[in-house]
This record gives sequence, structure tokens and C-alpha cells, in this order.
Amino acid sequence: MDTSEPENTARPFIPTFYGLNRGWHFRKDKAPTSWLKSGTDETGETITLPHCWNEHDTFQQNVSCYRGFGSYRKSFSLPAGADRDDDAQWILSAGGFYGRGSLWLNGRKVANVNGQYLGFEINMTDRISKDGPNLLGIRIDNKYHRNVLPGFKMPDFLLYGGLAGGIGLRRLPSLHLRRGSTHIRTANVRSGTAHVKADARVENMSGRERYFRVHWSIQTEEGDIVAEAASQLCIVEPGGCADLSVELNVANSNLWDTDNPFMYKAIASIEESSRIVDWIETSFGFREAEFRENEGFFLNGRRVHLHGCNRHEAIPGFGNALPPELHRRDAEILKEYGFNFVRLSHYPQSPDFLDACDRLGILVYAEIATWKSVRNGRWLDAARRQMEGMIRRDRNHPSVILWGMGNESRSRRAYTELRELAREMDGSRPTIYAENMLVKGAKAGTLDIPDVLGLNYKLENAEPAKNASRNHVVLASECSNFPRARRGDPSKEEDQIRLIKRHLSNIEGKDFVAGYCLWCFADYATERKKRYIRHSGVVDAWRLPKRSAAWHRSLVRGDIDLDTPRPVEDGERTVECVANTIGFVSNLPDTVPGGTVIVLDVQITDEQCEAVTDWSGSARIEVSGCGKAKTYREDNAIEISGGLGRVYVASDNADGTLRINVSAMGLGSCETELSVRRQIERFEEL
Repeated sequence: MDTSEPENTARPFIPTFYGLNRGWHFRKDKAPTSWLKSGTDETGETITLPHCWNEHDTFQQNVSCYRGFGSYRKSFSLPAGADRDDDAQWILSAGGFYGRGSLWLNGRKVANVNGQYLGFEINMTDRISKDGPNLLGIRIDNKYHRNVLPGFKMPDFLLYGGLAGGIGLRRLPSLHLRRGSTHIRTANVRSGTAHVKADARVENMSGRERYFRVHWSIQTEEGDIVAEAASQLCIVEPGGCADLSVELNVANSNLWDTDNPFMYKAIASIEESSRIVDWIETSFGFREAEFRENEGFFLNGRRVHLHGCNRHEAIPGFGNALPPELHRRDAEILKEYGFNFVRLSHYPQSPDFLDACDRLGILVYAEIATWKSVRNGRWLDAARRQMEGMIRRDRNHPSVILWGMGNESRSRRAYTELRELAREMDGSRPTIYAENMLVKGAKAGTLDIPDVLGLNYKLENAEPAKNASRNHVVLASECSNFPRARRGDPSKEEDQIRLIKRHLSNIEGKDFVAGYCLWCFADYATERKKRYIRHSGVVDAWRLPKRSAAWHRSLVRGDIDLDTPRPVEDGERTVECVANTIGFVSNLPDTVPGGTVIVLDVQITDEQCEAVTDWSGSARIEVSGCGKAKTYREDNAIEISGGLGRVYVASDNADGTLRINVSAMGLGSCETELSVRRQIERFEEL
């Protein structure tokens, strides 16, 4: 058989993904099917995805968030020349969101959908119009459904509503690599010559046999090729598929580590008749991660103590529809304050955040959507689907080291099945569940099912937890929850530090405890027991740091030990101040790129222009021109605590001017004006 390289191995740049995020009509209700099927009824507001309909009804005392239906509709036409391949496949893809609903195209119901925090992909080829406009309608809800994960009516986080992950339309050739099928497995990574086994699935949606081979190239992030291999010539029948694997060796390979997160990319391309018909790129890293019996966590042969936080995916004014830059900023904040580990509590989170963790060297505990809800039956069926989807999506991220199966609930059957599923799909990562009551776990027979046992809060029980676990390693999956640590209240912030110190002292010197995850990263909204907002974070909901963040950074750097008080930070003041003016802290450029988020800090100062640290209240922001304030209240109020507040402003992707004014009663106002410059988007917008 001829295994020589085809003549043309160049990879053409052909846009294959089209954004569908702009120009949607939205109604916060259960719109009738006539509204979804027809473009003549203009009721509703115009919005841009990603979108959350709980932007203005969370993080406020005695304000209940909307739990119901939302309806979306958009008209679009395919770009000229996009139908050049009669067998082209058109795949509608949505990012992750909570809830379920139905999807309509050109007056016909296409599918029922379930966001699963992972999104969906639906082949629209037979329904889409290539010649004229298409009308897409989506109706979803964020109501409680017993068998939609987490399957708990009022967990200690909000079930936000809306298309929080955005939507796009992908054009694939009839012979293509299935998205989500690539799996990059590595071995011998510390030998100097790393081994790679690369898997992919090829699908043939045409009406004829196809002859091809798959070429793999391993490259550095800068594009230097370090290894190449090609499969044998393959034949796939019409409507069939083929699973292909190749093996490669990478000499002088660099390791991915928390201090040096070196990334590679694997590029798979289908070569047919000396031309490339499809290609896909997957980022990965070489690293060896293991939890050793009685010894904790080791990365590349080196023991690494996991200093972590639990993270919820929400910010006031955005709900859970965070833009990529804010996911990246969360990862940067974690790194800045000494955290090398994060638990994605309690649901799959955005790939943008995982990408940032890959590139910053932050280790990740990924988890399906559970909260005191693990059980059998239809719930377990949904959990298996979500676990499979999460692993398939996230298994190539070097940052991910654990697959979480549940939180503070137990079922021997459920955990056994989920563990075996995880091993089947990705045998390189251990499983975990978080247990808050060892007695109940022992009675249910679940403590020895996961590879690593998570222990919530009762860290004095670390020794019996270790003895009951499968490999005698425990992770403090939650600890130090102090929900009254409001930023700007010095006494409560110090109380939070004292609690963290007390909890961590319970695991100090215990090598079998791999590390800890503080509860939590940022203050968050909840309606459980009508609490509304929990000030448990080391940063507030807007990501302004508390004293505990600086204390943790000093702890990890070795500047303090568990028993010494936190040193006063430069610029902190404990004397009483008299508020006089309000002004911006952020150093803003004269010109900002369109379609991005501007972070604006607002500071109260006294007559000597010194920062005031004892003033709390609210200010009001007004934005005009090319942008919109992302506030959490309808009246555009922003919170000032300890003399400091933060607001986010989303700039339009257009050339123009953005004017921002902030005022507070008795303190006057401050204003700034910025130029906005439109960005050329990576992908064409339909």
C-alpha cells in the first residue's frame, strides 16, 4: 500500500465557523410557537449572546431571581459561496447553559435541547435554506427539573437562565473529523522523549465511498513541528465512520508544570486525493499527575501541595454569561494570590476558563452538576450523559487532574457506574466525590469508591477519612466557609482569616492530605434559605480582593506562618476618614477595543486625595455612546464598600466614543471619555 505523503500538505485557511451571537430578539416568557416560527412579530428586546436573563435580579437582599421561560429568535442567511460543497454539513452548536427547551428552524421544530452546562450540537443540513433567509427560534427554561442536573430545586447556587455560552453555525465538509472525538494520550513524559497516542473519528456524510488518510502534526505554540505521523490509507462507506489512532514520539519534550505550563498543539488533517479537506487543532501538555497512597499529590515526580478555591461561574451584571476575558481574569486572580488549584463547583464550566488554567499552570478539579442530589434512575442516566460529555470535552486539558462525581450526597450504584465510565473514557485521571458526613458515607458504602476522597469542612476527621478511602489520600474539597466576610468590614475580614488559619491547622503536616479548596473564590448569589448573597469569597463578587487574599498569598510565599497575624498592607488605613470626592482608580487607555469589557474601579477620597477606607454606600453609573454598564440593578447603582467599588462596562464593537459618569450623593461625580475602535472578528458573523 502506498503510504507516501500526498503532494499538497498545505493547510488552507478556510473559515468554517460562523458566529450567530448578534441581533437576537428576546422575550422573558414562554413565547407562543407562532413567535418562534414567524419573523413578523417584533415584540421583545434586541440582545447579544452570551446572555443571561438574571442580570438584574440577583446579589440583592429579598429579591428573587426569575425562574421560568425565555424565548430567542434570529434571522440569518448563509454567506455567499458557503454552499460550494453539495454535501456540506451545517452543525448548530451552543455553549453550555442550564435548562431544557426546544429549537425551531424555518417554522419547524427541529429538536428538544438540554443545556447540561455543556451545550449541544445539532445537524441542521436537511433543514437549512441555502438560498434565502433562515429563522431560528429557541425556547428554554431555568425551572427545576428533577432529572436535569443538578436535579435539586434550590441548591446553594443559582440556576441561571439564558443562552450563557453563545451559539454558532459550523460548516463541515461531508468527510470530516468529528469535533470532540480527538483524544491525546501521553506517556513517558519524564524520559526526555515523550510518547503520544492520538485518536480521532472520521465521518463520511456523503453518498459515496471515501479514500483518505489522517495526518497528525505535533507543534509548539509557536508553530515549530516536533513530530509527524500519518495513518494508513482508509476507506469509509457512505454514512459510515472510522476511529483512527497514530503514535508519535516527541524528542526533547518540555513538561507542563504549575511554574512552567508549556503547551503543545496536535493538528489532525484529513488528506484525500492530495488535498486537505478538513483539519482540527487540539491543545495539550506533557505532564505526569498522580495521587500517591499516603503521600498526597505529585506532578512530574514532585510533590505539590494543592492550594485551591471553589469557584462559581457568575458576576453581578453578567449572571453566568461571562465573556472570555473575565474567565481569563478569574484565573489570573487565582494565580496572583497563590492558588495553584481550583474546584469547578458544582457544574462543568466554560472552556475559556479551562484554557486560561492550562496557560497559567492552575490545576483543576472538574465536576458534574450535583449538590446533595446523587441518586439512581433517570438522574443517574442524566449524570452518565453529562460525565461522558464533560470528559470528552475536557480530557485534553493538562490542567484537569480530577473528575468529580458528586457533592455531599451518596449512592453506591451511582458512584460505581460513574467511576467506571470515567475510567473507560480517560484512565489517566482519578475520580473524587466530596463527603461532608463520614458516618453517612460509611453507611452507604461510598467512601472507598472514588480514587480520592473529598472531605468537606470537618477536617479534624482527615485521619479516619484517609483510612476509609480507596488509596488513603484525602483532599479538603471545601473548608473555611465564612459567609459574613463582607469586603470593607475589617473585623469580619479578619474573622475570615482566623477561620482559615484554624481549619488549615487541622491538616498541617499530614502528607496524606493532598491539599485544600477554600470556600470560596468569590462572593456568590444564592436563594437557599433566603440568604441571597454569601460573602464567603477571598474576593468579592466583582473580584476586588479581601484581606484573606493577601494573607493567602503571603502564606504560600512563606512570608507568614499560620500563627502570625496578617501584616497591614501598604495603603490600608484604620483611622476614621471624611469622604469628600469620588474618582476613578483604573488607569484607562485613551482607546479601547470594541466588543470587550472595561474594568472600572471607583474610589472615595478625602480632602487630601487619600483613599477613604470606611465609607460604604452606593454610587450611580451612566454610560452613553458605544457601550453599556453591566450593573446588577435596574437603577444602575454600584456598590461601594470600604471606600472602593467596581463596575464593568461592555463596549460595542463599533467605532465611536464611550462616555462614563459615576456619581454619589454628597460626593459629586467623575467622568471619562474613551475612543472605541472596532475589531475585525476572527470568524465571520452571519
